[in-house]
Amino acid sequence: MTTTTADTEIRAQVEPRAEKRVSPVWLVLAVLVGLFSLFHDGVRIWEKARGDPDRGTLGAVLGDYCRTDGFCVLREVQPGGPLAAAGAREGDAIRFDRPVDSLRAWRVGETASFTLKSEAGVVSHRQATTVAGPAPSAARILSAHLTNVMWMATGLAGLFVLVRSGRRPTVFLLGAGLACLGLSGTFPSVLESDPRFFPAWMTFAFVVFSSTPVLFLAFARSARLDVDERGRGFWTAVLALFAIVQAALCGYGLWTSLDARILPGIGDALLATAIVTDLCYALSVLALAGAWRAARGEARMRLALLLVATALLTGAQNGVGLAINMTGNDWSLGNPLVWALLIGSLAGTLVLAYAILRHRVVDLGFAVNRTLVYGVLSAGLLVAFGLIEWAVEHFLPINSHETGVVLDAGLALGLFLVFHRVRDVIEHAVEGVFFRKWRSNEAELNRFVREAGFVTQASALVEATVAALGRFAGGAPVAVYAAEADGYALVGGGLPG
Repeated sequence: MTTTTADTEIRAQVEPRAEKRVSPVWLVLAVLVGLFSLFHDGVRIWEKARGDPDRGTLGAVLGDYCRTDGFCVLREVQPGGPLAAAGAREGDAIRFDRPVDSLRAWRVGETASFTLKSEAGVVSHRQATTVAGPAPSAARILSAHLTNVMWMATGLAGLFVLVRSGRRPTVFLLGAGLACLGLSGTFPSVLESDPRFFPAWMTFAFVVFSSTPVLFLAFARSARLDVDERGRGFWTAVLALFAIVQAALCGYGLWTSLDARILPGIGDALLATAIVTDLCYALSVLALAGAWRAARGEARMRLALLLVATALLTGAQNGVGLAINMTGNDWSLGNPLVWALLIGSLAGTLVLAYAILRHRVVDLGFAVNRTLVYGVLSAGLLVAFGLIEWAVEHFLPINSHETGVVLDAGLALGLFLVFHRVRDVIEHAVEGVFFRKWRSNEAELNRFVREAGFVTQASALVEATVAALGRFAGGAPVAVYAAEADGYALVGGGLPG
């Protein structure tokens, strides 16, 4: 038999290509990174919830980065604090015997050894012992909880996508990017600031932060090439260029942090890092937009949702986060930028969840039905109301025992009365978002069953049955068989194979 060109083209369209798979080693490594990011975020929440009792201070504020000679300028010195008692004054410069001490978090009772250079140029070697720092305010604790929970939600989403990726490159890269984006920051906790482990922690944090925009760009490139091979060379070159630049900036930033000095003419490179990172994220969104324009059918909707989720998450957690750091590093809830970060991140997470649950951009491995969705919804509402009750008890001033009893009783009654109404409203909204098509298909099938009794010709009834069941099953193949004396005979439709 002779195989024609037309036969080859048809076979290429019908038979799926063998899809490449990511090595299990990379999958395990990405999952471990995501788990460690969650651990870091959880430790931050735990420390803030306890009021940071182990965090010590030298009673001074250092300049953001040290100079080329390794000395850091003291911007503020607290009167009566450990450094002030050691003879330090505002405007003096300090160089720690252990360079990482300029950046890590101190534990109460640690002894710092350093060289002090006064503004007059007098150099002397001193020591100071850290004391307990001021307890964070309730508003500061709440802000820390909200932001860290937000980062944890992003990291959990990344871990879920990784586990369900099937090692497919595009899905794997999305999960790895989200898992890395879940790291709340390079600033260490007290637990991570042990001098024995701090260099390893900083190396991990810098590598993760530098890899995140590159992973998102790699994900966007892969998603674009999945639907349109044009521009492969261009996007591959762009990805390679940004990977090299990010690696160089990562190495330099890590060196400045661990050695507490900068190179002349280069400085701290913070502006260059911010520009490159933002440009990398912007190109990721641009590549996803190109994939969306080239896609057709259901894939177009999936890519549109991934485009929106990526833009919201990266824009909020990187763009807005950078703006907060550049405008005074105020992470309190009184800063509108913090609310913009929280709202943008929440919106991005919800869009991503909708894309996964409703449009199945990731194979969940189980059916999403009403019981599952409403069970998760009810549990989420109970947790939310529990958090509200906890926040009221901790952040509202209670002057007497009687006031506390009345407040608890009123809060419990209010939550009881509101819970079912809120749940009904949200369930109605969820029903419209997730199950509208199912409900419509069910209504059409019921209408067909009612009208089927009026069909008089068997062939017409079989044809209508196949069409109705196909619509109800979302376009799945349907076959109708009739019972005969020796078995069953196909009378309508058909199944593949």
